[in-house]
Amino acid sequence: MELLVHVNKRVKCRNDVQLPVETLLKHYKDPAANSFIINFTIIYITMGFPRLPKDQQLNLAPLLLEAIENKPLAHQDSILMLVMPLLGDIKEQNLNLKEKPKLAA
Repeated sequence: MELLVHVNKRVKCRNDVQLPVETLLKHYKDPAANSFIINFTIIYITMGFPRLPKDQQLNLAPLLLEAIENKPLAHQDSILMLVMPLLGDIKEQNLNLKEKPKLAA
């Protein structure tokens, strides 16, 4: 825990530090992940996502939207706040709506 606090202090003030958002997202989506992992990965996802180039953000946005299913409401809000500025630029086919008929309707 102390190590994570130290990393937080160093990374928060240095916007040039890139975080492995895609890897963090895999851990966040892992059904076997415990609440400790889920809570820390969302912190680093919300910290790292805005630092990514826009093309990477657009590629990861659909994955972020998929990840919010069955997650705490606060996490859903955080992820939606990250993705909302990109909604006009996300291609519909990247959202895989054909595989999710309830969402497409």
